[in-house]
Parts: sequence; C-alpha cells; structure tokens
Amino acid sequence: MNLPVRTHIPARRALAFGLGTALLATATGVCATTPASAATGQGWDPTLHSLPWVPPTSVDGEITVALVSGTDPASGRVVSFRREGSRVDYSTSYSAKDVAWAPGGDALARVGAGGFDVSGGSQPHEFVPVVNRSVPGLWSPFGESTTATALGSGPITVRAAWSGANRSDALTPALATDPGVAAPTPDGLSVVLTVADPVSGLRDLATVEVDLPRSGNPYGGTPLNAPVPLGFGDLDAHDPVVSNDGTLAFVGTGDDGPAVFVVEGADGPVQVALLGEACEGQRPTFSPSGRSLAFVAAAPDCGTSALTVLDKVGDTFVGATGQVVVTSSDEVVGATGRSFATPSWRAVTANAAADRLGGSNRISTGISASRYGWPDGSEGAILASSESFPDALVAGPLAGAYGAPLLINPRAKLDPRVLAELKRLTEDAVDPFVYIVGGEGVISKDVRNALAAQGFRVFRISGADRFATSVAVAQTLDKATSSFPAGSRTSAFLADGTNFPDALSAGPPASLFYAPVLLSKGTAVPASVKTYVNGRSAITKVHAIGGQAVQAVDTFGSRAGERIAGADRFATSASVAQRWFPGSSGIGYANGTSFPDAVTGGAVMAALQQPLLLVSPTSVPYSVNYVARSLRSSTDDVVVFGGTGVVSDVVLRNVASTAGTQTALWGRDVEALDNPLWDQAQGVATRKAPSRLKTADARAEVTRSTTDALPRLKFTQR
Repeated sequence: MNLPVRTHIPARRALAFGLGTALLATATGVCATTPASAATGQGWDPTLHSLPWVPPTSVDGEITVALVSGTDPASGRVVSFRREGSRVDYSTSYSAKDVAWAPGGDALARVGAGGFDVSGGSQPHEFVPVVNRSVPGLWSPFGESTTATALGSGPITVRAAWSGANRSDALTPALATDPGVAAPTPDGLSVVLTVADPVSGLRDLATVEVDLPRSGNPYGGTPLNAPVPLGFGDLDAHDPVVSNDGTLAFVGTGDDGPAVFVVEGADGPVQVALLGEACEGQRPTFSPSGRSLAFVAAAPDCGTSALTVLDKVGDTFVGATGQVVVTSSDEVVGATGRSFATPSWRAVTANAAADRLGGSNRISTGISASRYGWPDGSEGAILASSESFPDALVAGPLAGAYGAPLLINPRAKLDPRVLAELKRLTEDAVDPFVYIVGGEGVISKDVRNALAAQGFRVFRISGADRFATSVAVAQTLDKATSSFPAGSRTSAFLADGTNFPDALSAGPPASLFYAPVLLSKGTAVPASVKTYVNGRSAITKVHAIGGQAVQAVDTFGSRAGERIAGADRFATSASVAQRWFPGSSGIGYANGTSFPDAVTGGAVMAALQQPLLLVSPTSVPYSVNYVARSLRSSTDDVVVFGGTGVVSDVVLRNVASTAGTQTALWGRDVEALDNPLWDQAQGVATRKAPSRLKTADARAEVTRSTTDALPRLKFTQR
C-alpha cells in the first residue's frame, strides 16, 4: 500500500512537543551538508555492498519504536505509527526496550522487558510473532538470523543468531571491546560494526566479510577477516545501519553535536540531521525501500523525544528536511516522561509464494518438479525407479551434490515424457550425463541403451541390494568430490532402508555436506555399509535420522554423530529441518505416507539446499507446523509436491499461511526498481533476480575429468 507522506507539522503537534526551538528545528531537518573527512580507513562504497534492485516505496509500512522510561528502561513497551502519525495497534502488545522488524515484516525481534498484555486497541487486529533476544540485533536481509553480541568475562564476538533454532554462529573474531549492534549489508556478504579508533580514542565503524545466510554445514563458517576500519573515527561513529540500496547511516558527533550521517558515495559521511541530546536508543532505521530514514531526536534530559523521518530528495538524503511523525509526549501516546528508542521500519510485502508441483501420475509430477527447479536446464540428471523407493532415496544426495534433477522411470522402457524432459534439461549441455541409480532389476538395460542412443553419457550405480547400492552412491560421491578441500565432506547420514520417510528427510541435509545417505536394515547395519564407513577415515561423524537408525548408529562408536528422531515420521522431518535448516528461504512439503512424489520433491529440495517437511494428505501435523512457524521470518516460498489427491488444497493453504510474507529485498513477488546507487560496471544485471528458492547456491560445478569419463565436481566457496 502507499502511505501518505507528511508535508508539514500540525501546530497542535508542535506545541505538544514542547522541547524547545532548537530541538524542533533539529527534528524538522536543519542540518549541515558538508562531507566529513575520512583520513584513514577504507571508506564506504555503496556499490560494493548493494544489489542492482531495490523495493518500491509501496512496501514501506509503519514504524515501530520502544517507548521507555529514562528511570526504568525495562518498562518499555512496543508502539507503532503510520507515517502521518496515527497509531497502529495489534491484537497483542509486547513489552520491549529494543525492537527490530524481520525483512518481511512478519516477525518482530525484541529485547524483552517483561511479559505482554493484550491490548484493546483498534484495527488492524493482527497477531505478530515475536523472536525474543537477550541483546539487541539487526536482521540479515534474508530473515534467517539476527546479529548479536556474545558478552561475557572474556573476548566479545558478533554472532548470527538463528531465527529458527536456539543457537548461533560467530561472524567476527574475538574483539576486545563491545562492538554494539552489527548491521548486515543487503547482499549478506558483510556486516558493519563499531570499533575503537586507535588514533582519536573515539569510535569508528568497520566492516567484516561474512557469509549470510549461514549454512547448516559449519565448514567455512569461521569469520573471514578482522574488522577493517572505515576511517570515521573523527566523528565518533556508532550505531550503523545499511539500507537496501547500499547507503550507510550512523550516529556521530558533528560541529553542532550528535547527528545522523549518511554515506551515499565517494563524498564520504554527510551530516543530514541533528539529534539534540545524545541518548540511548538513537540508532536510525531505513525504510524497506531505502527512500526514507527514521530517527529519534531527543530533548536535553532524554525524557521526551520525537520520531522523525527524512525522505530522499531525488536520490539523496543530503538537503532533505525532517518531518516529525509523533512525539513521545503526544496525547495519542499519553506517555509524559517517556521517550522513544530504537525505531524499526516494517515492510509490507506479498504473502509467501505457494506452488503445487503435481501431475496426472508420479512420473509427470517428477517432471513438473524438474521444470520448476531447473527452468534453464542442467548438465545432466539422475534416474531412479518409479516402482520402488530405496534406490530413489539414496539418489537424492547425488542429485543435490550435482545440482541436477531426479527423474523416475518404469523398469522396462524409457518413458517418452522422461526422454523429452532430459532433452529439455540438457539442450545446451556440451556433454550431457545421466546417472542410473539401481541395478537392471529396477531400471533395465533397454532403458540404459535408449539413453545412450540419444547421446547421453550413462553411468549405472548399483549394488547387490539396496544397502550396497547406497554404498555405491557414496563411493561415486567420493570420486566426484575427490578434489574438495579437507573438512568439506566429513559426514555421512544413516536412515532405515526398509521404509522411506526417514531416508527422505535425510536427503536435503546430506546435500549440505556432499554426504551420502547410507541405509540400515532396521536397527542393524549391513556389512556393506559397515565396511564402507570403517574403511573411510575421512568420515568423522555418521548422523542418524529416525528411530531405527538412532539405534543402529551405535555400531560406529565414537564416530556416531547426531541422533535425530521424533515421535513419528512427521516429527522427525521437523527436527531435521530445525537442526540443519534453521534459516530456510523455501520449504518443500510432501506426503509422508506415499513415496513417489516425495522422492522427486526431496531431490529438488536437496539440490536447492532447503528442507523437506512431511505432512499427511489432509493435515499438517503439529510438530511440522511448529517448526514451519519458527522459519516464518526467512521463508519466501513453499512448494507442495503432488496433486490434490496426494496433498490437499487445505494443506497447501495452511503451509502458505504459516510461511507469512516474503522478504522485502529477496521475495520473488515483491516489485523491484532499479537501484540508483548501483554502479552498472559492477555487473550486468539491472533487474531483480528470481527467488532464492530457484537460484540456490549450487557451490559446485560439473566438470569433465581428462582421465576419467565420470563427471566430477569442482568445489567453489560461496
């Protein structure tokens, strides 16, 4: 929706403000426009941290602030306002002293200040899920985590705190002083934090290269570098935020006192607004479009303040005039003696995209999944039986590693629909390949010969039984990834091979590690599987998925890894997602009581490095719904595999509703505009890329070995 832009301050509000002429002038935009110097450090180049697209102003919703008492900050409560100053009330009103909206506007992170109370406010009555944090933080642009500082008696680190799980990963090396709230860049490749300037003794800003969203595979997740100063120490720079267009804003001290500065290009920091008194909670916030900047200007005693907005004039904040949205002493709030803190701008975006991939039968459903995941083709594909599940299950991680689709085919003859899809996929491939997983008893020699006659390089992977076939797939992965760096593939996954659900859930996390899914025989480990694991010293952990495998994995002693098992197949799939995919941009859903559509869907999710959750044909189990809600802030897309007879429309509507709304920058259905700050020399793209679900990072590319016809994989770090 388009929100009205305030063009003046009503006299009633100006009088009610009562903070003095100087502060009123500050709040309405009296500012210096002379660039500040950056004598040392690398400075800030927006084009190095931005993307070629930005959201439109139609996504800019309301502004939320914490209303706190100077004598008791813990008494703060959350209040929200539209741009013209009217109050927005939700069905639940939370207490907080620091708040931050998720990039889709469908979850609110808060530093709590007690419980919550149900307000009797006006429309819209809306439930707002809350992510509780012990320290302030800002969201990754993907919504999968918030930045947080780990404070203790020793060194301090900035961490990525997952939104879907109660754990975090280090983003920076150990720091001597508290860096405050770190601000992620829109591309997710850096964070900006506050450091001590060794020359002035004041504060400066610095960047650290990071890797957001974080992967469930910890390899390569260590901090990439020490903080690199920007050289703003003469301004006592702190409280940074980065806009979706790459603009940097921060709080500093200019000639006239505390102020908001922006860096939009080579000119360096420019003061755009005065803040009055230096108070807690004055970190500014950009609107999702990047066209507006909100901040809190405070009275001398920090007891009252004004929520104020600057709108760009053309493509710059320089010279803009601030407009007061509301004051903390306004009669709408009724909070004399309290002030605003930590404003955060909420995005208003489209609902999460929901797709159904189904066909008239299992084969056509697999083809639909292939067309969805690989609209522009691939170098090859994996082929498994449409009539039995074991080989198709262990083929999923192979598809995930190669970034290739899994198609299913009857035993006797090559289905013409499958051949047509293979030709579409590999139309531009130089030397297309097909892996057949399973012996001639499940995919006949006639099928292999038909593929070879069509010009495909065909490789059959099989063993004496399903368990030996899982080992053969593992050995193929070993050979294909033999050039990968040490530590990148040290895991294997174990699941029951006498039933399909647990092995199905194991496929996507296995793809994160380029690891195989090995099959147990109930609670026993077949000799072929045991021999393989014991003979490969590089495997340090065998993770067990499902109750049967949890018992079987003890065979491997100290190499037994994590044991993930729920009360049933649905709960197991939910636990797997929460453990290895706590920041998913897309979630796949499949029928947990029937294998055909689930195996091809599982391969899609494995290749996209996203989770697959299992549902019943007509309902979403509680355990699955609980985890899906925890992933709400990062979920842009949901995909249901199978027709309405396999997974009902009721389920599709349920999972789509649970997914919330799309992230403002990365959601595929959010309108995009050209980013004026984007330097076209930095890349060829000038319009928004597709959804992350369809452009998942493959991390490897298929290459042709000069000494072996087997397709190899080349490791590339994200």
